[in-house]
Amino acid sequence: MFIVLSMLVSGAWVVTQSPAPASAQIPEECEEPVIRAPIEVTPAVGAPNVTRGAPIKVRYPEGYFEDPVIGADPATSILVFLGDDTGPEVPGYARAVGDTLVFTPDAPFESMTRYAGIAFGIDADFNFSFRTGFGFDIGPPTLGAILNMSSTRIEEDSCDALAGSYRVDVSFDAADDDGPLGDIEYQLYLSRGPEVDAPQLRARVRNQSTAEQIMAFIASPEEVASPICVSVIAVDGVGNVTETRDAFCDDPIQGSFFEPLCSAAPGAPGSRPGVPGALAFLAVLLLVIRRR
Repeated sequence: MFIVLSMLVSGAWVVTQSPAPASAQIPEECEEPVIRAPIEVTPAVGAPNVTRGAPIKVRYPEGYFEDPVIGADPATSILVFLGDDTGPEVPGYARAVGDTLVFTPDAPFESMTRYAGIAFGIDADFNFSFRTGFGFDIGPPTLGAILNMSSTRIEEDSCDALAGSYRVDVSFDAADDDGPLGDIEYQLYLSRGPEVDAPQLRARVRNQSTAEQIMAFIASPEEVASPICVSVIAVDGVGNVTETRDAFCDDPIQGSFFEPLCSAAPGAPGSRPGVPGALAFLAVLLLVIRRR
């Protein structure tokens, strides 16, 4: 069972999936059918100055290429043309990497040239086009530190979240890259917390904005019962990856006071710093000194 949150942030839709408490029941009217069709394409539709060595990546619904009923063949799921869809077909190799179709041309794209394509789905197709620039992508994005993490308690049940859960917002500066706008996908991970055994992908977004980015996910009360850590990864159009320098750790309910948590020994994600014990020790020490 999952709670799905969709919201418009900095000009792009953020879609997140968060595990719901075991007792949670999502109303039937909230269940949406999965559209068996492409979700998004990279380079972004209409993107200018696309690097000549960038592959074309098309994201599909979860499990699309593993579903025997769909029987999707990556080799026949995309066509790329020089100019528009009436131009010559661009030869290349298409493969599925998880839920993403990756098309790599046999030769680099021509400079300053328009390309178009069609990604095929069962329920709908996705038409796209872009224009190349002069150069190649030669390095990973530059991504700074996470700026802030805050939370809002959900007071009423909705299709987005259940009452008593929390929406956690994470803000950070946009990454710099030598590719075009819309080239970077941001992935937000919950890397440590009471319910975390391994890093969990909680949100992903492709954004053309160069302003401060805000990503969000829904967390159950159990997931934020003690401090948590999050990190952000930026992936550019050719697959170069950059991660935030340090995980950002905070208590989304009580506020920031436990920065050393993320560097603490594994195995105690819910533990708090020993401030009360230290204060008690100092009080006893002062009492002994006064009696002397």
